[in-house]
Amino acid sequence: MALTIEWKRRIDNWRNELPNHFYRPFRSVSLSGFVTTEQLTVEEAARREFAPMPPGTCWGAKWEYAWFRGEVEIPREAAGRRIALAVDVGGESAIYVNGIAAGARDREHRQITLTHDAVPGTVYEIMIEAYAGHGPRVTSGGPVPPGRQTVPEPPPTQAMVGGTTLGIWEEDAYQLWMDVETLYGIRENIDTNSLRVAEIDKGLRDFTTIVDFELEHDEMMETIRAGRQRLKPLLECKNGSTAPVMFAVGHSHIDVAWLWPLAETERKCIRTFATQLALMDEYPEYRYLQSQPHLYRMVQQRDPALYERIKAAAARGQLIPEGGMWVEADTNLSGGESLIRQFIHGKRFFRDEFGVDCELLWLPDVFGYSGAMPQI
Repeated sequence: MALTIEWKRRIDNWRNELPNHFYRPFRSVSLSGFVTTEQLTVEEAARREFAPMPPGTCWGAKWEYAWFRGEVEIPREAAGRRIALAVDVGGESAIYVNGIAAGARDREHRQITLTHDAVPGTVYEIMIEAYAGHGPRVTSGGPVPPGRQTVPEPPPTQAMVGGTTLGIWEEDAYQLWMDVETLYGIRENIDTNSLRVAEIDKGLRDFTTIVDFELEHDEMMETIRAGRQRLKPLLECKNGSTAPVMFAVGHSHIDVAWLWPLAETERKCIRTFATQLALMDEYPEYRYLQSQPHLYRMVQQRDPALYERIKAAAARGQLIPEGGMWVEADTNLSGGESLIRQFIHGKRFFRDEFGVDCELLWLPDVFGYSGAMPQI
């Protein structure tokens, strides 16, 4: 039986409620900081003078950065729990824990895990580098009549410090949400009259009758775990033996120089690689491909410790250094010699640094391909 509009609304309500139960903050974290345009490492920033920057503090003109510092201690009541740090300082941020790049805060990532098994009394030193932003950028290529301001100037301050908290991460709630979203995505993209959709719909209806958000927390979490068990058989179903098998590999498409300075690209690389390494630690089966040697070189020069972790992940087979060119270059404006240099330097870097002889050209975001490419 197809889902009625009432059941769809109910399922959507449960889907939308689940994210409210991923993270339970129990303590605010006080931060001090300073604003700068300098290109500082975490060690250099730690030696600067910090001043209190409480929630509500506005900061950050165009191209400016802020460094924040704080300290958290695991309380007795959090013993044995998975503890996360939720950072909101007003801009996309790199988060350092005890001097190590541990992850990033951006629109897709709001918390980082400090420990999976908390030990009371453990102290974590937190450093955060946040980017205020570069203001609006018009890229549509539309007409620009005389006198029209196409790129308005941003305000004097673009960012505002929010609340940074320490809390408990409820992995079961997060994984249930992932299960539900996966099944919902399947039902939306295959034949609605199929037996598979009928079984998924029944499971999603049952999920909303099993999970009870109105119970006390511990009881509610029991219903969340029961909801996962109800959906588990639906996620274990296999297609027929003649169906194609797809492999999903993570990738970050980073424009080396587009709407921001190269210095911001360096920082974006730090944030990106730190996040991906955290995901590899969390999910050993996860594979991540990064194709541009120039980005690796940026990290190598700016954060050698992070680069060594990248090399270790590649040696384990979790990170895939593959791509062939020095950057994901345009192939129409570039001449033949320039393209050849891209391949020579790109392949040489991956061979020398990772022992990989690239056999793949990874070039997904390009405005057409030169006819010279097959010859090269």
